Amino acid sequence: MFRTACMFTLTTPGKLLDYLGIKRAIFVAHSLGGMMAARFALMYPDEVERLVLEDPIGLEDYRLKVPFATRDELAAEARKQTRGAIDTFMQGFFANWKPETRATRMCNTAGCSDPSRS
Repeated sequence: MFRTACMFTLTTPGKLLDYLGIKRAIFVAHSLGGMMAARFALMYPDEVERLVLEDPIGLEDYRLKVPFATRDELAAEARKQTRGAIDTFMQGFFANWKPETRATRMCNTAGCSDPSRS
């Protein structure tokens, strides 16, 4: 079933290009779409002018890089987070970090030990 759905998804952009009369296209893809676009480009290189990938998933097997952790271990790790630690992470993650964009909502959702600490 998955293989059939995957092949349908991979062939659909080509059919759309044919229908629209477009010979070559530039593909911009994110996340799971990045994996699908990369596979489409490998299968149909003559139809892809350029390929732009933003944070694609599925191109690497992260099980080889990240050790297994149980749900309890992951939950315990999340409870250790502080507002300051989350702010520091977010500042490094976003290019246009604004100090007023605090981690209060994220911290409350994650169940941080003390959301008021900074």
